[in-house]
Amino acid sequence: QMSNETPAALLAAAAAANTAATALQKAACAARPSALELSSSSPAQRGGVDLSGGGLMSVLQAVWDMNKGPSGSARLSYGIMRAQLKSVFHAERALLTGRDGNTIDVMYVPNIRSATAQSQQQQPEADGSPIIHDDISARPPQEKCAPSKVGTVFLCGPNAGLYELISQTHQDSSWFGFYQRLGFDVCLWNYRGYNSSTGTPSPDALKQDAEVIIRYLREERGINDLLVHGESIGGMIGCHIAAHADPPPRLLVADRTFASLDAVAEKLLGKWASFGLRYLGLWNTNVVADYSAAACEKGLIQDPADSIIHNTASL
Repeated sequence: QMSNETPAALLAAAAAANTAATALQKAACAARPSALELSSSSPAQRGGVDLSGGGLMSVLQAVWDMNKGPSGSARLSYGIMRAQLKSVFHAERALLTGRDGNTIDVMYVPNIRSATAQSQQQQPEADGSPIIHDDISARPPQEKCAPSKVGTVFLCGPNAGLYELISQTHQDSSWFGFYQRLGFDVCLWNYRGYNSSTGTPSPDALKQDAEVIIRYLREERGINDLLVHGESIGGMIGCHIAAHADPPPRLLVADRTFASLDAVAEKLLGKWASFGLRYLGLWNTNVVADYSAAACEKGLIQDPADSIIHNTASL
């Protein structure tokens, strides 16, 4: 049992430890070499800690680096999520270079379900419903996989729909799992400014990045049978690809997307917001025109009760 004085003692000890850590951090900061010094130092020194010489500087530098902690996407363990996608689904990551020199983070997920697993899926339960197998981690990956004979889905997610989150999503309630169960390969990607994808997002920039990915899929991965599924803001991108890709995809799915961003802004905030996006932002988001121009089969999903995209602003 703890006495009444114990919590106070623990707090005092914690405060003292914190004071010591702060002092050590300041000392490390004062002793840390400048950027000019680092640029002219040896490769071992440029890594952050001089492993070759040891001494006080190495200790202080190591303490400094530990005190900083992880940075960027590592703070939320997205690296672990990517590793899960690679381990469980045998996904293949590609870092493409966009037209602006930006990095486009792409994750290609082949369909690795064996013929045995497929036949097991098709055997119905006693009530007639299909058996769904989620655990495919034990199934052997194909050698540098050829494209699925069923097709490949280019999945454009909603705003901030990071592809890493697929690893934390139940596959029975995701488009990714839906297409995988049907036998499709799935190509996922992160928009500009999210995780390892660099640059500043804008409608035109996202469309350009999508064009780069389509070229990668067709020229480097040899994919000819392509489907495009765009959800929410991803529908704007998907419709653009369906209207301008040559050849066009086999199918376009516009999933709860908008007619234009200024129409969404007007319903959410008022006409002034629509005016600002259209004439000050100079954003071309005429999704209706792209959807109409797409020379492929099309599917349209709508939600009249959508809380963000008002029904009258939807595609």
